[in-house]
Amino acid sequence: MGFGCSGALVAADVSRLIIPDAEKVGADSRPLLRKELPQRGNLNQPGVVAAICERRGSVVTDRRYRCGVALGNEDGIQPIHPEFHDMQKHLWRHRREPGKIQPGMNTRKLTSLALSMILLAGCATQSHVNSRRDVVTQISTYDALAAGLYDGVAPLKSVSGRGDFGLGTLDRWNGEVVLLDGKYHLVTGDGTVQPITDLNVTTPFLAVTWFHEDTHQPLADGTTFDLLKQKPETFLPGVNLVYAVKIEGVFRHVKTRSMPAQSKSYKVMSELVKTQPTFEFQDVTGTMVGFWTPPSMKGIGLAGWHLHFLTKDGQGGGHVLEFTTKDVMLKLNEKLEVDWRLSNLSDYRNAVLGTKP
Repeated sequence: MGFGCSGALVAADVSRLIIPDAEKVGADSRPLLRKELPQRGNLNQPGVVAAICERRGSVVTDRRYRCGVALGNEDGIQPIHPEFHDMQKHLWRHRREPGKIQPGMNTRKLTSLALSMILLAGCATQSHVNSRRDVVTQISTYDALAAGLYDGVAPLKSVSGRGDFGLGTLDRWNGEVVLLDGKYHLVTGDGTVQPITDLNVTTPFLAVTWFHEDTHQPLADGTTFDLLKQKPETFLPGVNLVYAVKIEGVFRHVKTRSMPAQSKSYKVMSELVKTQPTFEFQDVTGTMVGFWTPPSMKGIGLAGWHLHFLTKDGQGGGHVLEFTTKDVMLKLNEKLEVDWRLSNLSDYRNAVLGTKP
């Protein structure tokens, strides 16, 4: 069953609504109903909508049901969400008098209610997700990182729901972070790759967004990173905009770096990279994720191309220094807004960054 929702299709399948028999539900509060929009995947993904009904009170003395709308994200279900704050204030309640049990009544009423709530929530969520699709969310600045401000500013979970694609590093400039298809990977200082599952870890610099391809073009065999740097106008629709960049396929050669965690007192980046660990790959398949930042935004991001690499087998990668293509596709996603989150650490407040106005 499909319903139009501001131009978006919201799927609804009543047969998937599963409501346990009320008589078999324990005295504590437990979920009675959970419905996911099929096209949204599971509840550990941003933008997933669920209608949840819970039984409150004793089975024998009181039959009360509370239904609300929940949004899923990387941390799981969050019943209270700003998009539905007003709705949560007025949760629907259904009370049944003790002793008047009518089998089937719960299922019919809760199914109808939940379906209505899912459709309404789906409309609001679709609008909310669409409004964030062209936004890059960034923690701190590249200038701050270059100046040796490597202490973590915010946890990864602070950008949950803000993207499935991006790059950065972890506290103390520990490795190179690759966010690809919603999964975080850390290329460590020795070149090995680890999944990042604890989103409480902090980052001094991170940029994330939702990647949805606008344009793509094959890169000719033998195209080098230097060529992209020298002639960006050949590969970009406009050099004064921000683009999320995905370059994937087979590379003849890739050279990367990844820094091990640093210890205070921190050296500035220009000193550390003189002895940076580097890694080289030959005839390798993988994906580069990153951004094009226009020269006018130098210091906020790394001006020009900023790319991190992850091999297809997930065993290697890092910050891209060089590459030569073999059979590669360049994909771009234009971004019209940057949500820029500054550090509140004292070191940042007092640092000398950029030039005087």
